Amino acid sequence: MDSLILQFVLVCGVLYGLISFFVEIKKKSNMSKNQLGLSIALMVAGTAAFLITID
Repeated sequence: MDSLILQFVLVCGVLYGLISFFVEIKKKSNMSKNQLGLSIALMVAGTAAFLITID
């Protein structure tokens, strides 16, 4: 049960990273490289943690 909740939280983190990445890409005039880096790092870390929790 705990693993299921943790996996849900990690998937939400990955989705948040994807959404923030595409929102930042859509704002072409004011694209922040820091925000892009943070969203990519969030997606990578969330995906790696999710894959580790899969039994």
